[in-house]
Amino acid sequence: MKLKICLAAMVFVACGIHADPYTYTAPTYTVPTYTVPTYTAPTYTAPSYTYDATTGNSYSTTPTYGGGANVMGTNTNTGSMWNTNIQADGDMSGIDSQGNYWTYDKQTGNYMNTNGKLCTGTGATRICND
Repeated sequence: MKLKICLAAMVFVACGIHADPYTYTAPTYTVPTYTVPTYTAPTYTAPSYTYDATTGNSYSTTPTYGGGANVMGTNTNTGSMWNTNIQADGDMSGIDSQGNYWTYDKQTGNYMNTNGKLCTGTGATRICND
């Protein structure tokens, strides 16, 4: 009986050696390649200057990042100054010649300033609280 158990154990061990599911395979490693990042400097566009002799207004227009523009205005006759920021989508904001901050939403036509003026709508349907 001991001999049968011994033989069975030897067969079991022998079968295990030939069908080992835990064989080790070393992983492969690939060295990553380094790509040098590229940088493209933004192009510089100089401001443009305009003078309207009829009104005395001077305008300095500077393109901004993203397709908008910043317009600074002065009037040589009155000494007044104003500033307008125009976004690429047509929305605007700025400081008027009286120092009031204002905003304009092109999509709705809504205009509002810190002096209390409010306008809504566009074209013939525009209504302001003058």
